[in-house]
Amino acid sequence: RGTLTGAVLGAIVINLLYNFLTSSWNVGSFQWNPDYWPIVLGLLFVFVVMYMQGGIVSLWYKYVKWTTEVPK
Repeated sequence: RGTLTGAVLGAIVINLLYNFLTSSWNVGSFQWNPDYWPIVLGLLFVFVVMYMQGGIVSLWYKYVKWTTEVPK
């Protein structure tokens, strides 16, 4: 089950990426073209669905569990 927090965080991340990746810029000899944005968006959605079944918020829960775990 999803949470409203995850939906809000996802929307913020997607909008920030959209604003950054739909402008032209150069990195060395590579020139970023805004036409690449749909490819990045599709790959991001496939990654989230395939590898983050618990959603964005589950990463936070896993981090908290990992950092508060007491070693034996």
